[in-house]
Amino acid sequence: MSHLPIGSDHRAWLHTLVLSALLLSLVTAACAPTPTPEPTQPKPKTLTLLLPVDWRPVVDWIAPQWKEETGIDLEIISLAYDEVHDKIVSSARGGADVDIVYVDTIWPAEFAKAGFLIPVDKYVTEEMRKGIAKPLFDQLVWDGKLWAFPFNNQSKWLFYNKEILEKAGYDHPPRTWEEMEEMSRTMMEKGLVKYGTAWGWAQAEGLICDVTLFLYGFGGRWRDEKGNWVFNDEAGQKMLQWMVNSIGPDGWADPASTSLNDRTVLNPFLVGDTAFVLNWAFAWGLIQDPKESKVVDKVGIALIPASEESGLVSSSVTGGGGWGILTNSDTPELAAKLLQRFMSREVQVQALDLQQNMPVWTEMYSDPEILKAYPHFKAMGPQFQYAHFRPVLPWYSEWSLQAQVEIQAALTGAKTPQQALDDLAEWSTQKSKEYGY
Repeated sequence: MSHLPIGSDHRAWLHTLVLSALLLSLVTAACAPTPTPEPTQPKPKTLTLLLPVDWRPVVDWIAPQWKEETGIDLEIISLAYDEVHDKIVSSARGGADVDIVYVDTIWPAEFAKAGFLIPVDKYVTEEMRKGIAKPLFDQLVWDGKLWAFPFNNQSKWLFYNKEILEKAGYDHPPRTWEEMEEMSRTMMEKGLVKYGTAWGWAQAEGLICDVTLFLYGFGGRWRDEKGNWVFNDEAGQKMLQWMVNSIGPDGWADPASTSLNDRTVLNPFLVGDTAFVLNWAFAWGLIQDPKESKVVDKVGIALIPASEESGLVSSSVTGGGGWGILTNSDTPELAAKLLQRFMSREVQVQALDLQQNMPVWTEMYSDPEILKAYPHFKAMGPQFQYAHFRPVLPWYSEWSLQAQVEIQAALTGAKTPQQALDDLAEWSTQKSKEYGY
């Protein structure tokens, strides 16, 4: 049996033993082959979408399918429509990780000039070019380039209560504004309605939509071929005076119209207090919903009238928008792939079912199966050929706010129609010189 040394010799021996073991371990490690690290799987890219809350249902519907097919999640940021524009601007300027944004038809020029969006022309297929009406692309074009995929096809229509018209002795909807006024006064005199209609003329974008359709329906226009602002001409003055008279002391439209928007203007129509209402496609879903409406199955759809003097058949305004790709996106090809999927007929049908979105594919308006499910399409389709754009400007948001103020001044009696239009024309002309558009 061996014995361990003691005292200082013991400590020296222990130190030598530990040092030898350490050196041996270092030599062994140096000679051993370097282990290959385990490969790490890249996390699937998340595409982030920024959109109005009204469009969330269709994106929620497609998200799980997209995830299953590609392994990629969709992060959805949804806001009230009135908040979306400013959120897109702050996201683009701040470099936020947002890939896809909803682009209203009035925003492409502004967003493109500011460098917020990438052009999407190269992602549009030949099939899309042939199968989708050209105006739907045109309203998303600025400086010769397409800045969003057209997705939300909108116009305004005239919805009318067939039962009330029949009781008043009419067998057709009004074809001119003068005829609509005459019908309304007759129905009011007979006690069938409180007012012939209510307008959505609160100080909001909906007011400019209505002014656009009225302006062109009276034979006017916003600008001429040279870009001059001409809406304050004789046609424009007649148009705005007619609007003012309709809600005046001897008017035939609800005087509360200056406080109503696109949604609240439906309320008196849904309970049968008015016989007519101008609105977008979403209104049809509410009209046919027994929880919301007392006029289910009593409503027809017609072309919006024009003034008798103009000799025009109809006049409406374009709406809706599409999907654009922010320059912030580090995977624009992937974003474009998703947007191409959004353009498919399958998704268009689903958007129609979920949100009453009018399809962008022309053929869908004559498809027997779709017409069987949505018979009102037959009446709605023709309106698009009479729809007009609002002014196309990189500074449209600024212009619209000023236009709302001036038009409201006329509607509330703060200014005469001529004064309001002249003031807006002068302001618009000065701003066009400043901005160069």
